[in-house]
Amino acid sequence: MPLKFRFVLVAASALALTACASLPASPPKTAKAPEARPDGSVYGLFLAGQAAIAVRATGTATPHQERVDAGRRLYERHKCASCHQIDGRGNSRFPLDGVAGRLAADDLRRWLTDTARMEAAQARLPAIRMSAMNYRFSPDDLAALVDYLRTLK
Repeated sequence: MPLKFRFVLVAASALALTACASLPASPPKTAKAPEARPDGSVYGLFLAGQAAIAVRATGTATPHQERVDAGRRLYERHKCASCHQIDGRGNSRFPLDGVAGRLAADDLRRWLTDTARMEAAQARLPAIRMSAMNYRFSPDDLAALVDYLRTLK
């Protein structure tokens, strides 16, 4: 699970707990009423956050997340880190952090399928050319790699 997503789940749960804790535990002493209960929407948010954490803990992932994970495994299997860097790991010469903010999905796909043309369009040819690797990805593998790279914002 991406670190940002884990942080959001934990933060949402903490926010819901804080909101529940700030509600009065009992009514004012001047009124005879049953104990106050947390507001339904706050309690619902807390339960939704806990359910999301439980689903992730059991390993159940969405189809999109499974494809992103498959793309990450392909990145590792093809030893892309020997030329590229993500999150401080790999070769710092060609960092991919933030690539999703710089390139559209179609451009990422072209880098993986028509590498020589993408390199030729650069102002300066890199010393190490990706086109020399001659990658041939299946349509499913290509989609998984692009999905993975699209998470690098």
